[in-house]
Amino acid sequence: MSLPNFKISEFDVFTAAADIFEKYFDLNDELFFEVEPDDKPYPRDLRKKMMSDQNPRSETHRWLITTENDELVIGFAQVSYNTKLATNYEQTQSIATMELGISKPFRRNRLGSKLLRTVIDHLMKLERITTITSTLSDETGINFCNFLRGILVHEEAEFRLHFSKIDWD
Repeated sequence: MSLPNFKISEFDVFTAAADIFEKYFDLNDELFFEVEPDDKPYPRDLRKKMMSDQNPRSETHRWLITTENDELVIGFAQVSYNTKLATNYEQTQSIATMELGISKPFRRNRLGSKLLRTVIDHLMKLERITTITSTLSDETGINFCNFLRGILVHEEAEFRLHFSKIDWD
């Protein structure tokens, strides 16, 4: 698929139009099903509420890559970091946690790198963040981090029990 004209813009969950949320959730669901094809994501209204809950101990910023006319959301980035109100601020003030996703047909067009640059530009203004962490659960993300010379610092397993697959006998 050819790369359409696109733009990167902030995604303010308090002022975003309902149709942008729906397009964001379409992308979010696409990425979710890539990793968990037999599962189902939380309901959209719950996810929207979770995104708009404010916590004075942390700050979250989001960006979307949309086609020029906002017809599609083809990528997103989210970064969170602790504020001075966090009990562990002294230990974590230099660390941010990021989530980034690009729709499969638009990958390998440097969109992830452009989003990452947007996140880093934001973090550089804080003059305290030196490390970005991220949780990866798919090969695409791992390859992207390897390309950026990221370092694997922790591995863990996650076990999911799908009730419909339990053999009670």
